[in-house]
Amino acid sequence: MYPMPTREALQQATGKTFQLWIDAAQTIDVELLEVIDGIAMSPGYQCFSAHFALPSGLRAEQAVFRVSPPGDEGWLLLMSPGQPDEHGRQVLQAVFHMENPA
Repeated sequence: MYPMPTREALQQATGKTFQLWIDAAQTIDVELLEVIDGIAMSPGYQCFSAHFALPSGLRAEQAVFRVSPPGDEGWLLLMSPGQPDEHGRQVLQAVFHMENPA
């Protein structure tokens, strides 16, 4: 697995397609809708969430999923359902809390 993505890297990838691994052999394409700043625990940290839309009609419960840009190994992320997007697609969100880059 690659190191966790930075807020900036995910922000630049907004609107792009990622792969969400349902199991070791099956992926679905998800769209990165937005990256939202959160509230960090102290000034030395940053907090943000990434919101991914599932294809129409698909649903998923909270779980640890592997998420990757096409062709990359990606990351293991705890993802929770959020508000559906404006098209009714279910959204899964992952929250990141990490030290600020040096």
